[in-house]
Amino acid sequence: MRGRINGFAGIKRFLYGLIILAGMLIVFSEKAVAITVNDTIFAGNPYISLSPDGTAFTVGYGDKSTAYHGNEYMGHTRVIFGDLSGGPLSKGQHYFSKQIVGRTPVGYWKVEHPNACCIHTADFYDLTTFGLNRMGATYINCGRFYNAGWNAYCAYCGERLNLGFMYMTEAMAASLPYLPSYTGYSSFFYLCPYDNSLEVTGYVGHTCRRKSNNRYRVVYNANGSGSVGSTPAQYFYYNNATAYNGAAVSAPTNLTGCGFNRDGYHFIGWSTRPDGPVVFSDRDSWLNVQNRLSVGDFADNTSINLYAVWKPGVITSRPQITDGENVYIKEPALVYVRADGITPFTIKESAGLNGKTNSSYMVNDIWLYENDYGGDYHMISAVNSADGPLPEGSFSYSCSENVILEETCIPGVVRSDNGRVCTSEWTFTARADQNGEEITLIPRARAADSQSPTGERLSSSDKDLANSVKVVFDGEKPLISGLEDYRDIGKYILDESETGGFPSIIIKAEDLLSGVDPDDFYVRIDNQDNGSTRIWTLDENGEITVSFGPEEAEKYFYFGDFEITVHVADRVGNVTEETVSGWGFDLKTEVERLLKPKDGKEVFARGESGDLIIKTYGYAEQVEVIFPDELSGYSTVFDYTGNEEYEKDEVIRFMVPLYDLPEDTDGFTVTVIARKDGETLESHPRINIVDVEGTVLDELRTSLR
Repeated sequence: MRGRINGFAGIKRFLYGLIILAGMLIVFSEKAVAITVNDTIFAGNPYISLSPDGTAFTVGYGDKSTAYHGNEYMGHTRVIFGDLSGGPLSKGQHYFSKQIVGRTPVGYWKVEHPNACCIHTADFYDLTTFGLNRMGATYINCGRFYNAGWNAYCAYCGERLNLGFMYMTEAMAASLPYLPSYTGYSSFFYLCPYDNSLEVTGYVGHTCRRKSNNRYRVVYNANGSGSVGSTPAQYFYYNNATAYNGAAVSAPTNLTGCGFNRDGYHFIGWSTRPDGPVVFSDRDSWLNVQNRLSVGDFADNTSINLYAVWKPGVITSRPQITDGENVYIKEPALVYVRADGITPFTIKESAGLNGKTNSSYMVNDIWLYENDYGGDYHMISAVNSADGPLPEGSFSYSCSENVILEETCIPGVVRSDNGRVCTSEWTFTARADQNGEEITLIPRARAADSQSPTGERLSSSDKDLANSVKVVFDGEKPLISGLEDYRDIGKYILDESETGGFPSIIIKAEDLLSGVDPDDFYVRIDNQDNGSTRIWTLDENGEITVSFGPEEAEKYFYFGDFEITVHVADRVGNVTEETVSGWGFDLKTEVERLLKPKDGKEVFARGESGDLIIKTYGYAEQVEVIFPDELSGYSTVFDYTGNEEYEKDEVIRFMVPLYDLPEDTDGFTVTVIARKDGETLESHPRINIVDVEGTVLDELRTSLR
């Protein structure tokens, strides 16, 4: 029997070295206790003791009954848990290796070494190395026999658990349903039941071969030129398992949504080959993929490639609003429309298919939404596949009850390119009370395959939104400023010119919505008598400066009636006009004493002479001068018919009566009237005199003295 035991000598020395390097101190209790691993009692055998550090145990310590050879024979088994593996691998499974930590269940014990004889000698081992000599181990070869050597086999994978036979009775084996296992190894020792000498040693350190459901990697391929975006690969587990290789996992149960985009195409699903048909829908369930592809036959970590399938997309265009006098296209996505309830405007929308497709697949519906997809809409539904204008009855038109736009006629529809392109037009008006309101027009279209009920495709909502147009209703006229201070423009111009200057009038306009049309903002002067006309337009400051020199003033203002008109329109045709009129003549009068330069006084004495100075400007036809009764002899009429001089000057010399004046007379008022074409200018210069005692004779007497 010594030869059988010596077969383990190399293994023993290797294990002893491991224990020494690790600095392990094996200390055994002198009394057998239950073995606990990770707070779990795995055996309550009184013949087994665990080391204080939980990394080693003894078998048969102090059990002399083990020295009695039993009837166990080679190959004899003692079933404990049996086979817990669940049988051979199923579909979608693989084996993996895992270090068992804690306790390993024993499927069965098996006798694989005959009964042995004690062989411990003083020169075979240095028992001090293992700290076992303190237990009273001797070095005497007692030569006694003990029971057969057993090996344990894992209940999960069926592999051997212990290296080095464990000598014991079958009853002891039956009381060992588990063996401890650590991240390293669990050592065990067999001590001679007679003298407690170290007889044989071994260890348990099991890496188990276990079953796990397979993992698969799904890789998404954009499968088309011009594709952009990304769709990350995903990991799935067979039958949506929640553990993989012994560790808990959390995995998706559906394919991810397609993250690719391809301009002009519509994603319709996934295929298993680049040129294949749709096999799986977007976000299809993993179980559907697993079952349809028989994924269970694939090896663990197999990659599954899915290819995007594209169908020619339904492409909408940006709605085109007719560029008439009532429409201002500020930019492609921002349009202003006149809101007057009268002038119509037309919206044209076109949708078509991109790429080649069969003849039964065509655009058959177009919508025009206001504000959003869930809001108000106008819809044109065309069903005729022939090219050209569709006859009435081959399309329908509908709209929400709450739409802002008011259609003025039934829209028209035209097909082209064998039904692949559909174009429709709507005509609307905007009410005046909608001034300042705005809407967003969003196009949408649908195409369908008449041969396949499932072939219906909608245009891309993202692209539809990118094609939207904001429409702003403008029903407000522009505001003019700068003319309000010049209502009596003729007099203002004449007054200014008399002082030697010629005025500049600055005219401005403002419109808060569509803005002022710079090409339709001007100031015009028209002289009705000589037919002269002049127009002023915007300068670099965005305003109009009306200015002129002496010759222009005489031409436009001083002769005949004239009219100044300020005209401004906004960009959608709302017009404001303001007009001021004048006539080309003016009247000025003044009374002057002949003696004034001598004494500087403003009043006349009785018998004193003076001048009535009359200035008439422009086209006056007649000037009449009316003195009071006391001076009626000076009254006269000046006739200027045919006189084209701009300024006419007249002087009437008069004398204040010396006698026969009422005592309370303090002055006289003269009336001067200028007339032209029924228009009258009137002036009332005053001749102020001193009281009745003040005469030129008084001054003469004074001087003679």
